[in-house]
Amino acid sequence: LLGVLGLLFFIAYDAQAMIIDNTQVEIRDSDIIGTELDLTDIGNQYVKIQYIGNWKDTINIDEIGTNFERVGNTYKIWPGQQYYKNIDLWFEVKYATTTLVEFNKATQGDEILGLLRFIIPIAKADIVLTDTDGMMRRNVLSDWTTLVNGNGVLIDNGAVAFVGWKNSVSSGWGSGYRSRFSFDLDPFEIDDETASASIFIWGSSHSDNTADDPNFHLLDLEPNSDDTLAITDYENSGTIDYSSTTPAFSAFILGGYQRFPMAQTGLDEINDNMDDYFHVSAKTSNDYLDVSPTDEASTDTELLLPVTMEGTIGQRPFLLIDLEEEEEEEATSTPSVSIPCDLVPNNELSMAVWCVEEWGDSTTSPEKTFYGYAHIPFLVWFIIMVPTLWLAGRLLLEFIIRLRRY
Repeated sequence: LLGVLGLLFFIAYDAQAMIIDNTQVEIRDSDIIGTELDLTDIGNQYVKIQYIGNWKDTINIDEIGTNFERVGNTYKIWPGQQYYKNIDLWFEVKYATTTLVEFNKATQGDEILGLLRFIIPIAKADIVLTDTDGMMRRNVLSDWTTLVNGNGVLIDNGAVAFVGWKNSVSSGWGSGYRSRFSFDLDPFEIDDETASASIFIWGSSHSDNTADDPNFHLLDLEPNSDDTLAITDYENSGTIDYSSTTPAFSAFILGGYQRFPMAQTGLDEINDNMDDYFHVSAKTSNDYLDVSPTDEASTDTELLLPVTMEGTIGQRPFLLIDLEEEEEEEATSTPSVSIPCDLVPNNELSMAVWCVEEWGDSTTSPEKTFYGYAHIPFLVWFIIMVPTLWLAGRLLLEFIIRLRRY
């Protein structure tokens, strides 16, 4: 009986777990919380899927929301939805992309499983995603000044955004790339002033075959819409530095978080928008200052730095805010700040249930990282079920033997 029930449950689960993107991620239909049709690739139709990921333990977290965590007077804020609440449990939000054909195939009805769906309800994905962060691009066949001062022609709110440019001798300046980060501060209902703040951006390996080594700037932005990325965000990217750190592309941390401490201009903007959005744009110094690259029009050049925006837990950009204490004490050095961090991936025997980073004077990496682990239910059920099934088999055998005697 247990075997039959287990087989039926497996069939029901497997029938809902057929959505596979290019990284072979399986997603249950009931775990989908949002979808968006992507038509930017001409000739192909893709579906961007937002779905429930790992369970988020809220130990040592004073407050948790869809896009922030709060520990004491420290807030960690992501652009867009980071967590999803199901009843009283919080789960991480993940993203995947598949073709429209595969998506329809995986979510279509199945008459054989009709009765089972009364027991295992399936949530239909009728929520359209709204992305506040992403990349704006401008394509021109003209000079550098036109590229810098013109408006955008394309946006992309996918998993990766670019900052930089491309040049082609044969066709002129091909592309300019700027990015946008938008943090919703309204849910916090914060009345206190911000004591300090930093933006953390995860950069991966970048392409660079130009003689220039520009700086990476986080600047002001006046978007047409708070909650929607638009091509006009390219032109609306500003000229006021929000960060006191502007690392060169060659010095940008790759495969980890680059920390951008907010200057007073950034802190003032955060305090002015505690009930609204805090918008930031990213540009190169050549773009920001309108300085043509050294090797303009002399050779094909490319300088692009991709930054992770969504998809991979632990690599998404975030804003870290420390509020002023009611009674401040004099300190001789920067105090160590503990913030929750992203969990390590599960393995077959255990899982990380909480993680805390301690940040001190360093602006590039935490001083210490602490993890807590717990065994996963599979091991517990294995230990329970083996002796239970063995005992049930022995009792059944004894019953048959006694029955045959009579």
